[in-house]
Amino acid sequence: MIRRVLVIFSLLTALLGGAFFLFSSSVSAKGNKKNQSEIEKIIGWAQKRAVDGFRSEAQKRLVEAIKSYPQNGKEQKALLLALNQISWNFFINKAQAQYEFGEFLHYTGKWQKAEIHYQKAAKLEPENTRISVALIRNLIAQKKYRAAQLMVEQSLSIHPFDQNLRLLNLRVELCDGLKIEKLKQWDFEATNLESFFPKEVAWYRLMLADQQKNQDKVLLLAQKGLEEDKEYPEPLYLLWKHLPNSEKRKSWALEYLSRCKKNDQMFRRLYKNEPLLCVHKQDLEGALAKEVDR
Repeated sequence: MIRRVLVIFSLLTALLGGAFFLFSSSVSAKGNKKNQSEIEKIIGWAQKRAVDGFRSEAQKRLVEAIKSYPQNGKEQKALLLALNQISWNFFINKAQAQYEFGEFLHYTGKWQKAEIHYQKAAKLEPENTRISVALIRNLIAQKKYRAAQLMVEQSLSIHPFDQNLRLLNLRVELCDGLKIEKLKQWDFEATNLESFFPKEVAWYRLMLADQQKNQDKVLLLAQKGLEEDKEYPEPLYLLWKHLPNSEKRKSWALEYLSRCKKNDQMFRRLYKNEPLLCVHKQDLEGALAKEVDR
């Protein structure tokens, strides 16, 4: 009798479990359709507002929506794609022309002239984060670190999920030396961006080790950097700096200068996320000249 009751109970449990699974699947499917419909409405509305000249309003709505859905879910990815498109597209031809001329000047090393054209583009399209990213790189190249930091903060308030802005935020924070209280957050953000920008994050970690005067880490990361990228010059400078008694010191300086001779448009574009590329060129030329004079 007890065995029969147990069998019946097991059957009922299985049937109820199956029914619950079907009910849950049905609810989940309805939920997904509802979410998809809502996402499509939000994106459609945002695109129309942006085209009508209300890009800021569209960006705010998309940012709010992104925060309300699970991280890395389908809904969030669709909304983020729409936000990126609205934030990076040009809506005014004149703004695009100014931006492109600024890019040409920047990558030919005419940073001050480039800034003028970036600023003109930014005035025409202040919510365009493509322009912001270019201008931030330009300001860092000119060592206008405070202005670059302000631009990063302002731009992230418009598009807090822009990965290029977030990456440049890491770079800007290294410019005047990363403060101890910011170290933990900086490292957390660097780890989050590592899969998207592996080389850049590796460079930044190397710079951070140099700032912290962690010689062992500098040597380890510099050697690794040289193995992974045969053209990037900055690890050579840091080896030269941290190993003053090495027999290879002169060859590192010469190799650094040799790589920096390729500092043309293509070279600068390849390493655009290191706006201070080859900044130590004069230091090494001076050091080598002193050796010759001895």
